[in-house]
Amino acid sequence: MSQVPPPTPPASPHDWPPGQPATVYGVAVPSRTSAAAVASLVLGILGCVPLLTGVLAILFGAAGIRATRDPRFRGRGLAIAGLVLGIVSFVAWSLFGGMLGLGYVRSKPARAVAHQFTADLAAGDVPAAQSRCTSNVTRPSLDAAANAMRSWGALSDMTTSRFNYGAHTGGETCVLDGVATFANARANFSFRLVKQGAVFRVDAFSFVDQKGLPAGTVPSAPATEGG
Repeated sequence: MSQVPPPTPPASPHDWPPGQPATVYGVAVPSRTSAAAVASLVLGILGCVPLLTGVLAILFGAAGIRATRDPRFRGRGLAIAGLVLGIVSFVAWSLFGGMLGLGYVRSKPARAVAHQFTADLAAGDVPAAQSRCTSNVTRPSLDAAANAMRSWGALSDMTTSRFNYGAHTGGETCVLDGVATFANARANFSFRLVKQGAVFRVDAFSFVDQKGLPAGTVPSAPATEGG
């Protein structure tokens, strides 16, 4: 009398092809897309928040790749794509932040000159202010600015909201925009400074108080976002 062979045990989950439905005792178990893989791809495509979305895309991408080793999950391609986009986003934002930080550091001497120049004008010390300027800034324009600023009082603070630092064969330039706070007024300022020798000098400037009254000469160079 022949013996019936025992049933073949189900394959180990590790023997199933990745992303393919598993079979448990003859019943197909459908696979589903890994949530981590989808999240990685979405974050990698967005990449809009500096560094954060890139880092999250990398982390979710790695988690998605690990998850898709289990045949119950698919989406390995999504996870890899999200991981790659996350790396690109992280590197791009890192380079941008590094360049921005370098420009901010390089513009520090120019910001110091602009601050002292403003303090001199507010104090009515036109000769001192003129000593910090190029020949493009005339004495009559400085006298007019000092007269317009006379009622503003002493300078107490200057906050730079935008800057544009550039180094080229012709030298170094720096454009600054921001708000200056005086004892009796607040005014928007704009500066263009050029480096002559070892120091920056004011090449053009303007102040506009809250009433819209201008003082100075308006720089023509545009500014870009900074701090």
